[in-house]
Amino acid sequence: MIIGVHHIGLMVAKRLHAPWLEHICTFVADGWCVGPNIHLKLEVNHNPIAQPTISRPVNMPGIAHISLQSRDIDEGLARGLQAGLVPLSEPVDLGTPFRYLYAHTDDGILLELEGAPFVRDADPRYWIGHIAFVARDIEPLVGFYARALGLKASAVLRLQANAGVDKVAGLKDVDLSAMWLPGLNLGLEFWQYHNPVPAPDLTQVSTGFQYLCFECTDFEADYAHVVSQGGVPDTQYHLELTACKSAAFKDPEGNGFRLIAFDDADDPMAIKNLPHRDILARVSSQLV
Repeated sequence: MIIGVHHIGLMVAKRLHAPWLEHICTFVADGWCVGPNIHLKLEVNHNPIAQPTISRPVNMPGIAHISLQSRDIDEGLARGLQAGLVPLSEPVDLGTPFRYLYAHTDDGILLELEGAPFVRDADPRYWIGHIAFVARDIEPLVGFYARALGLKASAVLRLQANAGVDKVAGLKDVDLSAMWLPGLNLGLEFWQYHNPVPAPDLTQVSTGFQYLCFECTDFEADYAHVVSQGGVPDTQYHLELTACKSAAFKDPEGNGFRLIAFDDADDPMAIKNLPHRDILARVSSQLV
């Protein structure tokens, strides 16, 4: 059984301690960061022939961004600016209980800031609300993750001719489809941009979110289930953690993901020991 998202792999350009992460995570050994409801694993891109870092376009296919949620987006943005974030807009009201903006880190990584003023008892200053994919074909990709994870997908939402969405994305005449997979310690969000469509020869960014890793309880059975649903084993990568089993895969669009199962269910690195692993459920319970 897959019980949640254990961590996200993140490539940074300059240093292991990216300043924006200091508002979210506690840094531990070997690039591991403990966040309120998820871990992150940082690596520095030391490839001497890598392309220069560019800011990731909002509509670029792949693992696009994570959402940093807090009660007060204005205060959160002020802290983000101190940490070097470059926003695409000021906070925007899209007619939901949240307020939104996109921002880039100083090495081009795309983040979304969300304000949730209705939350009454959020302990951390920031928590991670979701990880977002930009899909080439949204429904098959969401269907794969829904089957692999045992989750129920939302209906498709079409967003177009919306000045607020254009402003948040920093694009003109946005037309997109959106879907969500809720139910874990981290939400999964999916977008497909029908307009503007990124150029097929767009330069690949050298920093950003590389993969997400799901924690499971029965490694052999969960491995077989993921493969049966279309996950493609990727033997190129190995997770450097002891006292666990792990495997790497590609999803139907080539995005990286992994499975991990700890030998001891009470391992200090397990999801159950994160300080605020249930914060999304608490936020959802206060959403009106």
